[in-house]
Amino acid sequence: MAASDLQLQHAAFELWLIAEGEDNRADLDRLKKVLPAVLAECLTETQQKYILSYFVDRLTLKQIGERYGVDHSTVSRTIHRGLNRAYRYLRFVSPAFIKAPQRRGYLSNR
Repeated sequence: MAASDLQLQHAAFELWLIAEGEDNRADLDRLKKVLPAVLAECLTETQQKYILSYFVDRLTLKQIGERYGVDHSTVSRTIHRGLNRAYRYLRFVSPAFIKAPQRRGYLSNR
């Protein structure tokens, strides 16, 4: 997945949050509180580092790759797999916890 694809996916997620934010603000607030624990529980250390660098530090895939000495495609793939893993974990642990669509086209390249 190219860097632009991941940026488009991030933008789509932001739009989804904006659209759904009014209806489930309490759910999103709970999610923000438990998200660090969820990431620690279900993701590898590498997935956590890359995801936090991308979403919190707002680094590009290329910048993350340079920081950790890997190719940007490896960073993209790792973030993609980590997000899918976290999503599956949240859906399994508490399906009602997050109101998200079953098919996440913005996180999947199928």
